[in-house]
Amino acid sequence: MNESAGRARHGSCKSLLYPSHSLGDPDFVTIYIQPSREEVTKRLPPESVPADPSKWSQASQRSVSAEWTTEYTSYRYTCWRCRVSAVFTAADQQYTYEVKKAPIDQKRVLCESCWVRSNAISVELTECERMWVTSKPLLRIDRRFLERWMRLLVEAEEYSAYKADIARKNMLSKLLRELLARPSAGAAPCRDADSDRGTG
Repeated sequence: MNESAGRARHGSCKSLLYPSHSLGDPDFVTIYIQPSREEVTKRLPPESVPADPSKWSQASQRSVSAEWTTEYTSYRYTCWRCRVSAVFTAADQQYTYEVKKAPIDQKRVLCESCWVRSNAISVELTECERMWVTSKPLLRIDRRFLERWMRLLVEAEEYSAYKADIARKNMLSKLLRELLARPSAGAAPCRDADSDRGTG
């Protein structure tokens, strides 16, 4: 018996029709094959959503972009840190500029995972600053705290084209040098966020 195959398009899937020999009858069995991501991307137009400049920040509303922007369109970019290809979707742009009120000229430069880590570093650095203000006399001789703070500042530089707080890094370097000159002074226990708040 000759085996022939017919092909047909059904929505977003390819439908391949083959004789049902295994069932002992001449009926055809339909096998659906999901198209590749590349095929779907080629068929779909660029994603876009309407833009409402009246919901932008006051500064952005005064920009030239407010005069001609009518929609947001998804675009692909390369993460500044890890060089992975990522997409700034139209929906994300709408949320960023109209809900979070970010400057309209602010472009996304980090992929999602790097962005999450960058935010986590910012939170930790803010906590270090808070602890420093409230417990400076103790923390200036806490070697582990100072080293952790320095590591965070150095890591933060990986996620931004701008340099971290150079003055703060110089201060920490000086304090660490002083502690190394007095080894016994560096034995103070590190005060982390949990111990600072108490265990209840």
